[in-house]
Amino acid sequence: MLERMMIEESGLAVWETIKSQAGCEDVPVGQWKLLGDYPDAMTLALVRTVCSVLSESGEAFLERFGRFFMVSTRKQGYSNLLACQGQTLRSWLNNVNELHEHLKRTLSDSFVFPELYCSDDPSCDDADEDSFLLHYSSKREATLAPLVVGIVKDVAEYYFSLQISMLTVSLQGGSDGSKCSTWKIRRTSRLVSESNDASDEKRNNIWTKLEE
Repeated sequence: MLERMMIEESGLAVWETIKSQAGCEDVPVGQWKLLGDYPDAMTLALVRTVCSVLSESGEAFLERFGRFFMVSTRKQGYSNLLACQGQTLRSWLNNVNELHEHLKRTLSDSFVFPELYCSDDPSCDDADEDSFLLHYSSKREATLAPLVVGIVKDVAEYYFSLQISMLTVSLQGGSDGSKCSTWKIRRTSRLVSESNDASDEKRNNIWTKLEE
């Protein structure tokens, strides 16, 4: 996926340069798997090199990559599956762990997915779909946390026509000893576009068929 993004945006020559500078030139073009179990050192070296070559911060790049990940996943034919993950953004996020469990069956035992779950926003009197907390726990701690931000924002926009803000409450492994990264998610506005409205209708039709 990272390979595809770099080639689409910057060209093959730039991607080859990035691999060479990161010490990953041994993997041929086209052989990077979507869910490949690559060593963290290799993955992080690639990300650092990409940011250096593009003169982009790691946080900004990973968030952008999170959005690209979702767009590419839909293009590969998984849009309907993702649409069925939940009827609200909060329920969608709470069902991600079940999707990961399903994917584990096709991957090596060494592949470990992060875990996500939502909880009520303590600043709200009642449970509110427009304001809740998202918790993310990973063996990599908060290293890839910005990628989660990109994924969640894309899901909110594409599947639920929502513009959201994600305020960082804590980061896993931070100075406060947090065991997970936590964001406060708030709906800031509802998007109105023909493509998103069509997606809403498509998702609702899928749920109707499942309930029949």
